[in-house]
Amino acid sequence: MEIAHSGLAGVSGLLLAGCAGAQSALEIRGPAAERIAGIWWAMLAIGAMIYLVVVVLVLYLLLRRQTSDAHAQRVTGEDKGASRWN
Repeated sequence: MEIAHSGLAGVSGLLLAGCAGAQSALEIRGPAAERIAGIWWAMLAIGAMIYLVVVVLVLYLLLRRQTSDAHAQRVTGEDKGASRWN
């Protein structure tokens, strides 16, 4: 068991030796990295906008459905939500 632990420690030491220096994904070095970073930030911004639009639409539809069901129940006196599942 001792040999396995020392072997694992040795392999881990060799693997971690390559992690010296700055390892930040946001640190840009070189012209190719600048282009890639620009594309990444643009994709992040577009994805965030699409996400926000979808969340707003879902919330709008959920709130609109609840208010229309409540209005229909007040007008007709019946529960439309219960009949949906029958």
